Amino acid sequence: MAADGILLGFDVGTTAAKGGAFDEEGNLVALGEAHYAIDRPRPGHAEQDPQAWWEAVLQVLDQLGATVDLARVRAVGVCSQVNTHVFVDESGDLWSRFGVLGQLRDDLDRGVEPL
Repeated sequence: MAADGILLGFDVGTTAAKGGAFDEEGNLVALGEAHYAIDRPRPGHAEQDPQAWWEAVLQVLDQLGATVDLARVRAVGVCSQVNTHVFVDESGDLWSRFGVLGQLRDDLDRGVEPL
């Protein structure tokens, strides 16, 4: 690893994607954050659009890139919401918005079509 390398860390959380750039000694070099919505289509249900997560990560990457040379990146770490599954079809297109698995199962049982 080059001595001038940069390490990136991303947290795709419940309300925002956050990211940090660190030098190889662990010193913080830059921070970024981009928020996204939680949709509440009916009482007791919450869902999010995985595309919004991806777009937020790209916004954070742009923010970090405004401070550090991304060509120096040597490693990237990503963590996300617990038990997060993003379902896609054979083309890689989103099959459904993200919701609680029980909600997705209930919707399928009631004949609700995926996005």
